Amino acid sequence: MASERNVPRPRIRQWNCRSLRRRHAELVQLLPRIDCDVFALQETHVRAEEIKIPGYIGYSGPTSCAASSCSAVPCYDAAHRTGAPRTAIYVRTSLPHVVVSVGDLVSDAVECCAVIVRVRNTDTAVASVYVRPGVSWNAAFVEKLSDRLGKDAVICGDFNAHNTHWGCQGIARLCRADLAAHELERALESRRDSRSAPGADGITYKMLLNIDRGQRPALLAAYNEIWRSGDIPAEWRSAIVVPIHKKGKPQGVTSSYRPVSLTSSAGKILEAVALHRLEWIAAVREALSPEQSGFRAGRCTADCIAQVMSILEQAKAERQEAYLVLLDVRSAFDMLPHEVIMDALRWLGVSARLLRYVEAFLTGRTFQVRVGSTCSTE
Repeated sequence: MASERNVPRPRIRQWNCRSLRRRHAELVQLLPRIDCDVFALQETHVRAEEIKIPGYIGYSGPTSCAASSCSAVPCYDAAHRTGAPRTAIYVRTSLPHVVVSVGDLVSDAVECCAVIVRVRNTDTAVASVYVRPGVSWNAAFVEKLSDRLGKDAVICGDFNAHNTHWGCQGIARLCRADLAAHELERALESRRDSRSAPGADGITYKMLLNIDRGQRPALLAAYNEIWRSGDIPAEWRSAIVVPIHKKGKPQGVTSSYRPVSLTSSAGKILEAVALHRLEWIAAVREALSPEQSGFRAGRCTADCIAQVMSILEQAKAERQEAYLVLLDVRSAFDMLPHEVIMDALRWLGVSARLLRYVEAFLTGRTFQVRVGSTCSTE
């Protein structure tokens, strides 16, 4: 932004919220602690008109519609149901402002919205931009947007600008790359407070963490040898299953026990590294729904509850009906065929060593049941 010093400007906050509906309560709670005139949000996945922020007016960017037969981006057909925009801007209600038309700049790869805000007779343009990951887009968009906004402008956004020049690896390279020292250190540190019992090999997390820093390269080399070969040690694929009695359930019934699998701590370190890479790929490819909270870092069941409460409160305020359907799929993960998992990974672009590792991880697994000090045969 080109401007003179000491010129009054709006206070701007930019945030990739990854589902505004889910993070709405968190944002409202933060309002008293932050002094902000404009919020530029990305990955909102909801129209700003549907989510109210006290003291602010919201605007969404144009997006594709939900009609499968329509290929227009953006879509202006009033008969078509609007899709979920990925960008939004909220402006303090006390500030004069106008919306900038940017619909002609939007494509199936880039979404944006923009406003011009006036603070003490000085105008500043603010844009919120989101570039979808894994798609090709024309960088000339930035020049066109800059021309549209004028010289006094702030362009905020998530450009998904993954590039090896600043340490980011592409999916294919990440799948075949050797394990890095920082990946091993992160996996080990994440288990520092773990009290998990060891698997059949007897190796504990504490043993691995007590390895001298000078010997960590040797540990990394051992892991990389397994990673390159794709051959997981048999001990890592063997589990000791300990049945834990469910409180209040009859002891003579099999379903009254919860099976807990004890597997190799050394093997789980490699699992943690592979999982972190898979999570990165899933995020880049937008494979997971923004509303999903299960098995995702930094999320919990409270997020789901907050989202449901937000929807119910909104329906109540608008005097509409809201229905909640709860499904409990028994043994969902046990019933999932391994071929389905592998096909899903290939669809995400997972290949090379990472794909071979997952396939080896799912193959040839054995277990023993231990009751007291007695173990069954495999």
